[in-house]
Amino acid sequence: MSELMIVMDRTASMVDYFKPIAKLVVRYIVDRRIEDLEAIGLVLFDDHYPEASRYFLMQDEKEVGPTLEVHPLTSNLEEFAYYLYSAKPGWGADDCEAISCAYWKAREIAPRADIWVVTDAIPHGLDQWVIGDFFSTGCPCGKPLLPKDTKILQPSSTLGALLDVWISNGYTNVVTLEDHFGDQAVKEAYAEATQETYEVVTL
Repeated sequence: MSELMIVMDRTASMVDYFKPIAKLVVRYIVDRRIEDLEAIGLVLFDDHYPEASRYFLMQDEKEVGPTLEVHPLTSNLEEFAYYLYSAKPGWGADDCEAISCAYWKAREIAPRADIWVVTDAIPHGLDQWVIGDFFSTGCPCGKPLLPKDTKILQPSSTLGALLDVWISNGYTNVVTLEDHFGDQAVKEAYAEATQETYEVVTL
């Protein structure tokens, strides 16, 4: 039997990608393309906006909710799908995200699980020259970087520069949605998503 944790970016830059990716992930799970899947869980992550706002001493700091939203392992696929579909992307104020925090939270609650990280960004500290990384020396919570064999799903093949950053830092298991799910499945998911209304969080 196997366990899977989906660690998914819900920041503002993911708004156009989020629903199609959610459809792809749920279909992949429901179709049982993961052999002997026993349980699946979800960690949604934002960036470190609260820390960033304090860093810049903003006068009008806004309440943006928690950095992570955690849904532990469940064997109920409908429950998992509900949590994923009801997520509202749109938080964000930093180019790099709380990926390290999210990954290690997933590992904490599911030590034996495979982990997929779905993001269009990189974690704090992966490339200190990234413009707009408020925490270029690493995660402000002190979490270490992801293991080098972490599976990273990039939402678009157009994000070549980010792919290069991952690979240049030793991450070799980085693939696009098309590579993982197939071109036709990705096209169908995007086509369906454009037919639906979707609530987006605004700051």
